[in-house]
Amino acid sequence: MNDQGLKAIIITVIVTLAVLGAAFLYFNNPTIDDVGESNVVSISINGNSSDIIFPELMDAYIDRDADGNWQVYASFLDDSEGWEDPEPYERTFTISTENVTAISNALLTGLNQTYLSEDNEAEIMDSYPHIGFDIEIVYADGTWIYVCTFQTEQGHFVLNSGNGTPDRSLMGPLMEPLSALDGLVSTIQSVFSDNMN
Repeated sequence: MNDQGLKAIIITVIVTLAVLGAAFLYFNNPTIDDVGESNVVSISINGNSSDIIFPELMDAYIDRDADGNWQVYASFLDDSEGWEDPEPYERTFTISTENVTAISNALLTGLNQTYLSEDNEAEIMDSYPHIGFDIEIVYADGTWIYVCTFQTEQGHFVLNSGNGTPDRSLMGPLMEPLSALDGLVSTIQSVFSDNMN
């Protein structure tokens, strides 16, 4: 075999490996496109009373009311007097379509800055990490995204997405860095602060 034939084979192998590597990264890195507000059906947030998302927030559910306005139904827990005598309270308030868009886009933007963790998922889960918050967004086409964050040193979260009934199990891929979702947290804080009575 001459040198030209050997060079052609080597170049073909390199190009093939590059294409296969790019395909592997594309199909194994869960990037999610900005779907826009018009496709959002509902948003569920579990603040876990951790004060990460918003002070004292336990959970919030966002969807349209009968008039088509976006309503937030939120439960809070005032534990300022200590855990022995917590005081639950609720708030309902209206937010704009732009607010819903901002929350959805902040989640999608953050997720596109994350990657699969190389840490052992079983070890992380066996350590019973504290849950920081979770969020689920359901879209009109039946797709959904669910993220559950953990208060670990590295900053991990589980990402589930799919079609049909949302899966809130913690069996999805372990992702990082959690700091990529800082924009989501600040967006939710801003929406709640600006609109809550």
